[in-house]
Amino acid sequence: MNTVINSSELSPRIVSDRSQIDELRWFQVNRYVEGGLLDELPAALDNDPSVDHSTYFGVFNGDEIQATARIVRATTGLPMLQHHPIYPNIVERLERAHGSVAEVSRLAVVSESPHYSALALLSREFLRFGLRNQHATLL
Repeated sequence: MNTVINSSELSPRIVSDRSQIDELRWFQVNRYVEGGLLDELPAALDNDPSVDHSTYFGVFNGDEIQATARIVRATTGLPMLQHHPIYPNIVERLERAHGSVAEVSRLAVVSESPHYSALALLSREFLRFGLRNQHATLL
């Protein structure tokens, strides 16, 4: 039986230290393997040029990662648009709002965590970050 973590023990924060960012990236990769999105665990993290244009968020229970996601603020376009087709009218809207658009990606939540609590905390941090830093109004 999986234990459920008390959501009052969860604390969200922005992660800026590169070694901690890599921990979040490994957490995400491991969750993708566990969830069947990846067939096997890679030997190393992929070379991701978006890391330098991203703000990483983590939800922690003490020192243990419970959830992660990032906001990508790419100057040459959003990475999502290079990998996934979306409706043309949405692409047009994103292009019109070029200066105020950012991509939320690499979402991963530990299976024992109350998912909605972790997602709510991540969403709150995205909004707080956007308001304080005025980086993006469309995520």
